[in-house]
Amino acid sequence: MAEELSEAFRPSELGERGAALWGALSDGLADDSARLLLLAEACRMADSLDKLDQLLSGDVDAWTRVVSGDGEMVLRIDGAMAERRALVGMLRLTLRQIEGADEATPAGGDVVDALAAARAQRIADAAYT
Repeated sequence: MAEELSEAFRPSELGERGAALWGALSDGLADDSARLLLLAEACRMADSLDKLDQLLSGDVDAWTRVVSGDGEMVLRIDGAMAERRALVGMLRLTLRQIEGADEATPAGGDVVDALAAARAQRIADAAYT
C-alpha cells in the first residue's frame, strides 16, 4: 500500500537528477503523502535547474520548442540567472521541509534564503494568475 502511494506521487518523465532525488528519498516517505508531494516538487525543481543551467551555459537556446502546422514556436526564458537563484532557494526550503527540519531559520544567513524563496513563490503565483 505504501509503495502504491509513493508511485502515485512520482512525477512522470523525470530527468536524471529528478529521478535520482526521488530514488534517494521516496522510500523513507512511503506513508507520508504531504512529504511525497513536496518531494515530487523538489524533483521537478532539480530538473528545472538542470534546464536553466543548460540555458545559461549556452548548451540550449530555448526552454522548449513546439512545432505546429504554422511553423515552430519557441519559449525562451529571460532572466535565467535570477530564475535559477530563486529556484535554488525554493529547492533548499522544500528539501528542509521534506527532512522535517524546523521552519524557524537558524542563525547564519538563512533568513536571506527564506526571503528569496518567499519572493520566488510570489512571482510564481503571479505567473499562474
